[in-house]
Amino acid sequence: MKKILHLSADEKFIDMGLNAFEMAYPKKNSLLLVQKHNTIKHVKFDNKKIINKQTLDKASRKSEFWTDVDVVVFHSLFVYKVNIPKNIKVIWLGFGYDYYDFIFDNEYEMFSDKTQQIMNDKAIKPVKGFIAEFKGIIKRLIFLQYRLKKQKIKMMQRIDIFCPVLTNEYKAIKWPTKHKPKLMDWNYGTMQDNWAKEGSSELCGKNILLGNSATLSCNHLDGIDLLSQIDAPLSKLIIPLSYGNKNYGAFIKEYAHKHFPGDVLALDSFMPFDDYTQLISSCSCVVMPHKRQQGVGNIIVLLNLGAKVYLDKSNLLYSFLKEHGFFVFCLEEISSADFLAELTPEQILNNQQRLFEIWGRASIIDKTKKLVECAL
Repeated sequence: MKKILHLSADEKFIDMGLNAFEMAYPKKNSLLLVQKHNTIKHVKFDNKKIINKQTLDKASRKSEFWTDVDVVVFHSLFVYKVNIPKNIKVIWLGFGYDYYDFIFDNEYEMFSDKTQQIMNDKAIKPVKGFIAEFKGIIKRLIFLQYRLKKQKIKMMQRIDIFCPVLTNEYKAIKWPTKHKPKLMDWNYGTMQDNWAKEGSSELCGKNILLGNSATLSCNHLDGIDLLSQIDAPLSKLIIPLSYGNKNYGAFIKEYAHKHFPGDVLALDSFMPFDDYTQLISSCSCVVMPHKRQQGVGNIIVLLNLGAKVYLDKSNLLYSFLKEHGFFVFCLEEISSADFLAELTPEQILNNQQRLFEIWGRASIIDKTKKLVECAL
């Protein structure tokens, strides 16, 4: 085998993925980091080069660009103008955001009624009065979105193998063309190297974790309102709000202080991963009112520690975990008397075993080898 060429943006999960490919195929991986500037925030992988989208488009038209390349791997479908020879197989490792527009007919399906009621509130919009003030710009943006969608669909036709975050998302996708890539199972991160490193934290508190970011799809209002109805003393509510819509994060922070019957800790600045993991290990309950898959890393970490996880029934992550035998719960069960009851040791052990079956190092290396072998 010659070389596996990876294409990605500067995202925090990329090193996890490349580490898996390096464990399976040492020294066979190279990365093109696609961005305009030379500053790298997240990716530490050594064998990489920075390239912008325009240069990538032009350079990939030349045959010498593909010398020694056997397989191309997209870490999310984030760039649509790459001219890949027909003899080279293409793998798409989905992030979620890059295919949700083919699961949901419109973005509103991801939001609860309560979230939809505040969506047009000027206080949470990144740019106030943008639509009213710049109608011409909006029209051009709509046209750009349409054009990009066409480019994305064209790129999707070139994909040979697709790995969604959850395998059950594949059937939910409304594929825009007759061509459907082959479904294969693959995941970012391993329990031993990322989600449950040796010497990592133990569950050490009764706090509650709500959501994973300052994004509307977290449907924070529903979680806060459900928790406020519990007739029992509650520990601290921890809300990660360090990335996403800062104005929305400020709104949720204020709403939580007003309505949650206890202390609130809003995490509105970035924390190193190990420090963040240490902090959330104080949470014995996890409330994720998302209607789409997100915050999977948080959930893996806390399930392994023994926390109870509450999810929206319509979230494909809920059905995925239930189908794989995990003990997880739906939002409706938050109002029950058992909300504060801990998982039994048997339930915790079951969840841990199933996590290692899916995200264990040996499992991820095996999945990576099967994925590349299928593409060769």
